[in-house]
Amino acid sequence: MSAEPDANLREAQRWLEQAAEHFAAAQWAARGKHWPSACFQFQQAAELALKALLLRQGERVRVHGLLHLLELLRPYYPEVSRLDQAARNLDRFYIPTRYPDALPTGTSADYFREQDSVEAQTAGGEVLSFARQQLLHP
Repeated sequence: MSAEPDANLREAQRWLEQAAEHFAAAQWAARGKHWPSACFQFQQAAELALKALLLRQGERVRVHGLLHLLELLRPYYPEVSRLDQAARNLDRFYIPTRYPDALPTGTSADYFREQDSVEAQTAGGEVLSFARQQLLHP
């Protein structure tokens, strides 16, 4: 834990701002029907939002799985459990939306469609909203 709460808050806000940028990029990709890219960017938005909450507590981690990040957050924010399903939905987009060797054949465009993007946006929005609420109204 860091002894500089104001510095932690500033850093957390930077990460939350970057999360919002990923979310906006995901929406742009979805409008362009680039579903795999949208899904990945929504996952990234959620990842950075959760890391912002950890940074607020003075924690720095190199973890990418959202379920893992939720486990690390539970001591600080017990109510984070309500994001479990959103994290499960988004974690499935982290690797196969980017790497063709994570799929049996074809590319991610063959597997991820508009409905996946809609679900990712809903889940990512839920995580981003939670993080904003915690940082703005601790």
